[in-house]
Amino acid sequence: MALDADVVALQEVQNNGAEALEALVNALNQAVGAGTYAYVADPQGGLGCDAIKVGFLYKPARVEPVGNPLALANPVFERYPLAQAFRDKSTGAVFVAVSVHFKSKSGCDPSDPDIGQGCWNQRRTAQAQALRDWVNETLKNVVADILLLGDFNSYENEDPLVLLRDGGLRPILSNHYTYVFRGLSGALDHAYATPSLTSQTRGGLV
Repeated sequence: MALDADVVALQEVQNNGAEALEALVNALNQAVGAGTYAYVADPQGGLGCDAIKVGFLYKPARVEPVGNPLALANPVFERYPLAQAFRDKSTGAVFVAVSVHFKSKSGCDPSDPDIGQGCWNQRRTAQAQALRDWVNETLKNVVADILLLGDFNSYENEDPLVLLRDGGLRPILSNHYTYVFRGLSGALDHAYATPSLTSQTRGGLV
């Protein structure tokens, strides 16, 4: 696997308990070596009512989970954000990773129309507010170093990401793109971190 990351945040995993995650880990380990990757189990109560969910893979040789995974079980989300603390086995440092998947830009409803930032911008902004509050009011009580990873379905200057930056979170990627569609490129997937972790990043990577 070219990525070779110690922790991988997943989105659009089939929401069927451990079945899809086990299949993914088994196939991945067949390719890169037995026991290379493990997955974080769903927290009690699950990860929302959508057909898909978020998740985490990690390398047990490099990091170990600390405590239980946490879900932001707020009804503003279709797919609950998932947080897991990890300890770096080489340094002992602990950080919290959060896997995120905000509401998509498609399928407008009259209650939340496209007025320039895609369908459902009000809902994504409310999701960003709930995520920011969770980070600042709950997760920071676990550890200061927090990394948000995933599909925010928002461009850098749209309301949800502006709200995260106004709340003290910082982007650790810049001038990047995460998709190409009909010859156009853009970035809807992002990495944001608390200031204490931002200062420890190099070249846009933790």
